[in-house]
Amino acid sequence: MKNKSAMIAFLLCNIGSPLLAKSYSCGAVLPNEVYCPANMICAFAAPTCIMNIGAIGMSAITQELYNLNIPENAFKKVVLAANQYKKLPFNVYPALGQSFAYQMAAAKGKFANVPFRIVIRTEVPNDAFINKIERGIKQLIDAKEIEGAKDLVATLKNLKNKNQGINAVYRIIPALGEQQYKLYYVRVPEEQPGYIIGRPDGNLEFHEQDPKDAKKELITVIDTGVLM
Repeated sequence: MKNKSAMIAFLLCNIGSPLLAKSYSCGAVLPNEVYCPANMICAFAAPTCIMNIGAIGMSAITQELYNLNIPENAFKKVVLAANQYKKLPFNVYPALGQSFAYQMAAAKGKFANVPFRIVIRTEVPNDAFINKIERGIKQLIDAKEIEGAKDLVATLKNLKNKNQGINAVYRIIPALGEQQYKLYYVRVPEEQPGYIIGRPDGNLEFHEQDPKDAKKELITVIDTGVLM
């Protein structure tokens, strides 16, 4: 796993197995160089791209901008080094209605030294978000993608009805003129723990413990640069 080359693949509407920890992202990088904790086996969970269900070209049905009103002093700075992986400083995702905010910059690559911000919020999914995914399902053709997307919608509706939250990760780059946040990653909370690793290139690794094997971690890597 220490090969310096990376295979980049954008998996649009690739619905992961229901046995895996449920997480959903827009665009993914599947590298062969990742951070893997000692005594752990790391595997890549197939990411699900809810943001590109029914996409035409690079447009996406959930591509919306959000005003989160996070105060300036809420952002904790995370320093990414050129040859070091950095775990974001939290042990559990925030409780319902709460958020964590971080600022970091890639230490190398095309966007080196350009600060970007990540906000992790646990919030009840709203009707507008759910309805937009439902409309996108009508444009799908593959039966497995349709089944997986419908499962996601059912999960979100169930959480909303129970007033339970999803872990939503938002991203903004003020240095490039962005004034509103984009949805970056969605995680349906599971009993298994999860955490986020910042890579030297600014990409983020979302780690989830395999619910079937406590010694295995499932990893989804999001390419920050593509979303810029």
